[in-house]
Amino acid sequence: MHQTIQKIGRALVVRGPRKFVEQNGLSEGSRVKVTLAGSTLVVQAHRRQRYKLEDLLAEMRGPLPIYEAWENMPPVGREMT
Repeated sequence: MHQTIQKIGRALVVRGPRKFVEQNGLSEGSRVKVTLAGSTLVVQAHRRQRYKLEDLLAEMRGPLPIYEAWENMPPVGREMT
């Protein structure tokens, strides 16, 4: 596949093929990894690793840590009064 380099503002841009964008769930603002090997430019979709709390807890050894005043902590996102 051949692409033409375009100028947008002060940047030179190579458009990504629609199939690559769709199969990797990319959209405007998505992050990609770009590497250069000689005259070869490689673009890889960046996948942020997702964790589940249950999986992280399952990896812990020993008893789960308990914070003594857990019940008295304010809800997340609210300021203490």
